[in-house]
Amino acid sequence: MTNFEKITGQQKKSIRNHGLIAMLLIVVGILVAFAKQVSGYISLIMGVLLLVTVWTQYRNYSREMEKVRGNLEQFKKEVNEGKIYDAFGLILTPNYAVVDGRELHIYKLKNMKKFEVGIEERIRKALFLTDKSGKRHQIAETYTGDGRQEQFDKLYGDIKEYFRKRH
Repeated sequence: MTNFEKITGQQKKSIRNHGLIAMLLIVVGILVAFAKQVSGYISLIMGVLLLVTVWTQYRNYSREMEKVRGNLEQFKKEVNEGKIYDAFGLILTPNYAVVDGRELHIYKLKNMKKFEVGIEERIRKALFLTDKSGKRHQIAETYTGDGRQEQFDKLYGDIKEYFRKRH
C-alpha cells in the first residue's frame, strides 16, 4: 500500500465507519422512539450529532484534497516518495507537508512564508509553518521524554533546508 493510499484510505474509512454508526443510531433511535422510550430519543439525537460531525469531517477532507486536485498525479508521486515522520503522522515532499492526524491537512510549502519552533518551558516543542497571511499551522510537537525528539530534530532540519534553498 502506498503512502497516498494509506492517508486517503484512513480518512475515507473513518468517515465511512462514523457515518454507518450515525445511521445505525438514528435507525435504532427511530424504532425505539416509536415505543415511547426515552432512550430512543437519546439515540436519535446522538445519531444526528454524529452525522453532523461526519459531514464536517467529510467537508474538511474534501477541502484538503481540493488543494491538489489539479495536480493529483504529481501529488501522489511526491507523497509516495516523500520523507515519512511516523511520530507525527507527517510526510514531507519537495512541495508539500502532509499531516495525517484526526484530520488530513495538506500544506503547500510555496505558500508558506516561514517556519517557527515554539518552546514551552523546556517541556514542549512545536514546529509551525506560517503562511503569507500570518496564520500559523502546527505540523509537529514533542514533549520532553516522549521519544520523538530525534524525529522532531530531523524534521526541523529538513524544513530549515527547504526554506534555505528557497531563499
